[in-house]
Amino acid sequence: MRFIKLVFLVFVFTTMLSTNFLQANLKMKSLEILREVKDVVLGSWDYYVPGVEPAYANGVMHVTNLKGDYNVNLELPGGTIPTNNVEVNGNEITFDLYVEGMLVDVKIVIDGDALTGSGNTDQGPFTMTGTRKK
Repeated sequence: MRFIKLVFLVFVFTTMLSTNFLQANLKMKSLEILREVKDVVLGSWDYYVPGVEPAYANGVMHVTNLKGDYNVNLELPGGTIPTNNVEVNGNEITFDLYVEGMLVDVKIVIDGDALTGSGNTDQGPFTMTGTRKK
């Protein structure tokens, strides 16, 4: 009888440990999926802004995340422009930057490997489109 009780206790204890392990594993997988969804904005993006000076019309936007802080840099033929006040909310990015001393506000929406965006300057609004670099 003692042996049966011992086997039963070992079985119950093993089952409890397995259940806790599976729950912890599922929680980690859920966090990984959430992180992937949250980071759909990460990467490098070729973009085009119609109707602006040619020096600023085409470039590459680099979106990175270092320890929870998102950074956006715009790579243009004439150099790189850093951005400020970067905020990411799901698949939307907002930031501002200075171009030739003028404040530019930008909002971008990511949809898979495509981006659309708009912004405002002292000279008026603009739109932009782009694709993720492979």
